[in-house]
Formats: sequence, structure tokens, C-alpha cells
Amino acid sequence: MVPFLTGFPFVPATAEIRRIRLVNNANEPFIVGLSSAIDVLPVTDQSGQNRFFVLEFSTNMLANAPGRLSRYDLPDAAPVVLVSNLLSPTSLSQDPTTGDLFVTEIFPGRITRVHIP
Repeated sequence: MVPFLTGFPFVPATAEIRRIRLVNNANEPFIVGLSSAIDVLPVTDQSGQNRFFVLEFSTNMLANAPGRLSRYDLPDAAPVVLVSNLLSPTSLSQDPTTGDLFVTEIFPGRITRVHIP
């Protein structure tokens, strides 16, 4: 899975996460309706359920809106917004021991820790 960040004018709800099939080089939409997809992290929880954490640089770039981190329990399910006030988030990682997520924010130069229960 890879984020597909659209270009200017960054129309909200047109970015997506795409699934890439290396066997035949095919790709297809996986999670759609995003504003500025910048990273995706698939995680299998303790019960074996796959979840997808999606990072967006901004919810509306032309309006200077903040970015957000959302969780999708299914690709076509409604997202659960975990953090909605990220400033220029660029990358996402998970601590395998605690399960917490870490988001880098480029303009303020910080790493934000997000506790995942």
C-alpha cells in the first residue's frame, strides 16, 4: 500500500491509499476520499484484526488546515480520527513494544507520540 498524494490544487477527498500488486504491477484504490495522504501504516492488532493508520499532511492545503492521523478498521469503513491538529506531518511509525504511534511534524520540528490502547 502506498499513499497517492494529488498535486496542486490539492482538492480535498481526491487523494487515496492504493494497493500495489507486485506480481503483475497492477494497482487499485484501497482507501479513498482522503485530502492529502502522506503515509499509511498497516497494523495487525492482538486479536488478529488488520487496521490501517493513515496520515494526511492537511485536511485542506489551500486553507492551511492542519493534518490528521486516522484509523481505518476496514478500507471502506468510516475513519476514526485519532489526532486532528498535526502541523505538517510527514511520517508515521509504530513502537512494536508499546504499540504507540510516532508522527514527525516537519515545520515545528517535533515528534508526536500517539498512545494506541
